[in-house]
Order: sequence, then structure tokens, then C-alpha cells
Amino acid sequence: AFVATLTPEVSRLGAQNNPGRLERAISMVLRYTCLIGIFIVGMFMTFAGEMGSVIYKDEAVGVMLRQMAFLVPFMCVEMVVVGILQGLGEQVSSLRYNVGDCLVRIALVYFLIPSFGVNGFTVMVVVSNVITSLLNLRRRFKITALRLRWREWVFRPAIATAAAGQICRALYSYLLTPLPAWMGLALGIGIMCVIYFAVLVGIG
Repeated sequence: AFVATLTPEVSRLGAQNNPGRLERAISMVLRYTCLIGIFIVGMFMTFAGEMGSVIYKDEAVGVMLRQMAFLVPFMCVEMVVVGILQGLGEQVSSLRYNVGDCLVRIALVYFLIPSFGVNGFTVMVVVSNVITSLLNLRRRFKITALRLRWREWVFRPAIATAAAGQICRALYSYLLTPLPAWMGLALGIGIMCVIYFAVLVGIG
């Protein structure tokens, strides 16, 4: 929903020929995308086992969630950047990257899944998502002057996520385990959200 509303706004700012406002808007969008995406990685890493058991009734799903958790920021950034590129008239670039992604997926499915099964599928998803998101992000940085702010968009959220995850894991083990599984999971995620926000405020 956010990406759908983003495209016409980027188009409007681009048509106004105001690169300063356009770059500020894109910077804000990417910053909040990273803040959310990195937190979700921590949430999946912290509660993967509980999510597998409570939501899917299968602990093996929790293992897969933990393995693929780090893809979330790439997937979020890709969706947002594709919306930005389309708003800037870069539909051809997006189409080219999507076609390339389809070809990579088909090749990996053909070569990996018959031999490695679900692990091959996991590798296919990881490789295709990382490549496509990086290509779209590279194109976005190429056509605008904006640069990736590693410390603000990646490093600080990662520190806050790690701190929130460790604190929440300890609280879950000692205080929330006696509760019903779904209630402990819900409370754990809620507490982790609060701690993450508090740590982000604390580190600026």
C-alpha cells in the first residue's frame, strides 16, 4: 500500500524539477524501510521457533524462517526502490531487472531443486532477491545524488535490533514461557517493539 502511494508522489516531485525535495523524500522512505526491515529480521531470528510452532504447527518452519530472515530488508528495499524508479520514469530498467530475475530463478530451480530439494529452493530465493534488490538500488543511486547512509540506515538499527532481541529472548525464557504459547509470542513481540523503539531513541 505504501509503495502504491509512493509512485505518483515521486513522479510529482520529479516533474517539479526540485532535486532537493525529491532526494529528501527518497531518503526518508529508504530510512524507514531499513528501520522496519532490519527490525523484522531480528523478530524472525528471535522468535523463529515459536512462530513455527504457534502459527504453522511445525518447528521445521521456524528453522526456515531463521535461515531466510535476513532477506526481509532486501525484499522491502526492492519493493520501495522499484516504486521510486517507476515514479522517475525508469520502467524499462525495472522490466530488465525483473526479466533477469526470472531467468536466474528458472536456472536455479532447474539445477538446484532436483538435487538439493528445499535447501535448493532456499538458495534460489536468497540469490534472486539479493541480486534484484541490489541492481534496483544501484540504479536508484546512479540516477540521483543520494547515497546510502550506512550508519543511520543500517548500523544503528542493527544495534537496536540486536539489543532488543537479546533482552526479549531473556525475558521470554524466564517470564513468558509459562504462558500459553500464542500469548507468550504476542507479548514477546510487543515487548521487543517497545525495546527497539527505546534503544533507537537512545542512540539517536
